[in-house]
Amino acid sequence: MPTDRRSLLATAVVSLPMSTVGCLDAITESDSEHDEPGSDDDLTGVAESTDPMPTATVVERHTERGTAESLSAERTEWDRWVEYLPADTDDSAADSEVKYVQSKGPSNAVDPEAYEDRDEESPKRDLTFTTTSWDRWKYMRANEIASKVAAAHVSEALGIDDISRPVGANREPSSRRPTVSVRTTIGEDGELVAGARVDPEKLVAATPDSVSVTYELDGQSFETTRPVMAEYREEVLS
Repeated sequence: MPTDRRSLLATAVVSLPMSTVGCLDAITESDSEHDEPGSDDDLTGVAESTDPMPTATVVERHTERGTAESLSAERTEWDRWVEYLPADTDDSAADSEVKYVQSKGPSNAVDPEAYEDRDEESPKRDLTFTTTSWDRWKYMRANEIASKVAAAHVSEALGIDDISRPVGANREPSSRRPTVSVRTTIGEDGELVAGARVDPEKLVAATPDSVSVTYELDGQSFETTRPVMAEYREEVLS
């Protein structure tokens, strides 16, 4: 029996999750160390299909800065593995760095002795750390906080859950604008396949103009106001 083309949507259309693990330009609110490695790799019982994958064509795209009332948010760093590293030269934060988790390995590779100096329980998965500058990190976190607050506001205002928060990885964090994005996918028969149908003007009207963020890490505080963009995209499968 031929496979329903819409059943292939899961692999043909990928929406951005609310948070992503292990990537410098897509910060997560949870370190997800309770996820078991390989839990998504079991493909037993999944039949292969020879049907061609559906093609998604963008038929409408609207991007505009939000016009709703500005919001504010205060957050202290939530990931216990993120650490502020002060500069050795002076007390200025200009040359300071931030240590964070770059990737996670298998649970059987964890060396408890490597985490003894932290005076806390070792992680359930082996961690690989890297660093970036404080000047870069603080904007990355501020953008993440602003987009999360804005997305929650839009979700409540419009009564929809299908909201993504794309990251402009090709731009420096200080130049990026947090974005609230709604994507609609329409099937060949004109029926809604994924996402939510939203009037772009209503999306803009529900999106805050900006979010004022106060972020703190190990006693270092950063305040900034991030402008927020509203994005609507409609695609048709063929």
